[in-house]
Amino acid sequence: MMRLRRFMGLGLSLYFGITQAVSCGNVTISSAADAAEIRSTCTIISGDLDFTYDFNNTINLDGVEEIQGGIYHSGCRAFPETSDCPSPSPFSISSSTLTTVKGTVSLKFFNGLKELRFPNLTTVEGSITLLHLYDLKRLDITKLSRVGGILLEAPNMTTLEHESLKSFTNNAGSVSLWAAAVDSVDSFFNYPLEIAEDASDSQSFIDVYELPNLRHINIGWPRVKQVTIKGDNLGVTLGTENTTSIDIGTLSLIGNITDLDQGDVVTNLTVGQLIVKDNFDMTHLNVSFDQLSTLEINQCDGLKTLQVPPKAIDWEDFGLHIRSCLNLNLSSEYHINSDGENEKSWYWPNNITLINIDYAPTANEFFKSFLERYNETNSKIPKVLQRFSVNPALVLDFNCAPFDELNKTGVLAEYYTCYNTVDLMASLAASHEPWVFGSLFLAIAVLAFSHI
Repeated sequence: MMRLRRFMGLGLSLYFGITQAVSCGNVTISSAADAAEIRSTCTIISGDLDFTYDFNNTINLDGVEEIQGGIYHSGCRAFPETSDCPSPSPFSISSSTLTTVKGTVSLKFFNGLKELRFPNLTTVEGSITLLHLYDLKRLDITKLSRVGGILLEAPNMTTLEHESLKSFTNNAGSVSLWAAAVDSVDSFFNYPLEIAEDASDSQSFIDVYELPNLRHINIGWPRVKQVTIKGDNLGVTLGTENTTSIDIGTLSLIGNITDLDQGDVVTNLTVGQLIVKDNFDMTHLNVSFDQLSTLEINQCDGLKTLQVPPKAIDWEDFGLHIRSCLNLNLSSEYHINSDGENEKSWYWPNNITLINIDYAPTANEFFKSFLERYNETNSKIPKVLQRFSVNPALVLDFNCAPFDELNKTGVLAEYYTCYNTVDLMASLAASHEPWVFGSLFLAIAVLAFSHI
């Protein structure tokens, strides 16, 4: 049975023949009959709208225009892998008149909910959390433009109706898309919404995970603290047609991201830290940023070439981490481009804090301009302040002698390690010597036995 508290305005308005908004207090809906009563009596809900634990009816809340509290439901914890929860028939919840929610929207484990339609909802002052909605197929929030934040996990949702997110109600506004089956989420990220003066002041973040039908994503927010995108066969573009400047604190690309591009009208692209990890599809990474402080590439066996722009020499406090990229060609500062021409693709920044290359094919020619710069007489180039470590894959010849000299003169950091490939090969041979002799003895024994 519905539980609601109404104000005296209804009786007075009927007595005087005045048409006005009718306000109800906290409302709990347990059936379609409850929803029908709310439609006929409530224009404004001054408290919260709650759905009971086992609610499973199709309802329409046309007539309700504003909820001054929040919308809540938390049902039986039905996980796809294992669940003792009942499986209700599919149902939907809708309202074409609802425009504002001043609290939060939190719907969790709403089992059986197939469609959620609030097409004219423009503002949610708090956050929207749609979590563990495994039956949801359609979400209509067409006019939603202002919200405190969004968290969505609906792995079977194939239809998203939404025009554009244009602002947050706080400085920490964020969008987290943890699971969905839609093929586009650009409506959340296309508009150059203002969050803070710069990325360091913003507490906002973007998380995009487990969207298997998504093939491209465009990020148009001018300032954001952290962007994490995990996907497969997914391209990423920083900047949209309305964005000229982008400032990202940390950009993490995890999984098989196919390419990273810059928007056509973007004139300034600043990233504090770029992390590319666990990628086997991307073959060429072009980091065409105006400013980058840290480049970290980890376990990207598909990557063959790496490119930075000439303006990389002005990147400040730069740190380079490359680890376990067995096909990345660091043989020189040049690579053969798509036109078959030898093109310079690596420029060492003047201000370097850290270099760490571990298990990637590396040759001295990759450090050519680096060595020339630091070997110049009376050079005023800053030191490599924190760490210098090169442990190359055993593919190319690498000689530590010129770096040893720089280390002796104090140019390189106190934390200094460097391994010659010749020494590594010798060490490897020595460590495997008993195994080699053992294998040889076994082969001789087998051969002798076969002739008995």
